[in-house]
Amino acid sequence: MTDKPWIVKAFHTGGPYTTDAKKLRDSAEKFGVPIDIEVIKSRGSWNSNTHYKPRSILRAMKDHPDKKIIHIDVDAWFMQYPALFDDFDYDLGAFYWGNGGTWCSGTLLIRNSEAVVIFLKRWVAALRGNPKQHGDQVALGRLLDGNHGLNIGRIPPGYLQGLSSRVAPGEGVIAHDGARKRYVQNRIFSDPK
Repeated sequence: MTDKPWIVKAFHTGGPYTTDAKKLRDSAEKFGVPIDIEVIKSRGSWNSNTHYKPRSILRAMKDHPDKKIIHIDVDAWFMQYPALFDDFDYDLGAFYWGNGGTWCSGTLLIRNSEAVVIFLKRWVAALRGNPKQHGDQVALGRLLDGNHGLNIGRIPPGYLQGLSSRVAPGEGVIAHDGARKRYVQNRIFSDPK
């Protein structure tokens, strides 16, 4: 694996997500993608676990200070080499679902800079201030839509696949599985009952 100016970061809480993590790691290795997967103790619910996302990114920035950080939800995998990661030149990149007016947080491109650290700490504070908020994405969207002083890039439509109808048909580089919905549907629980 060649040295990249970026590293992929993911986290999960064990249980059924271990299978997803293996699929992500195997696909990363297949395409020479450097990856750091963290296993965390469940915070008691899916919602609380998703609120860890900005902290996971901050931890990766500290652990890999000379790298850009690519956060990917652990229930995703690579369909091909992610060339976009080699060339992104903005502070933060995310997929924007225009039909729903929503910034999606399943794949995030992060420049390792002090301005982004400040932004991520605001995200942590927003989630801490509203612990019952569904998932991490709503708070991220509000921050991205606000005055943040960052150069925000959009991941192109079609780059990410599997987000229901959230992406336009395209080549597809990263597939998102929506494991939580799959596990709930199959009555497999990763959180304590």
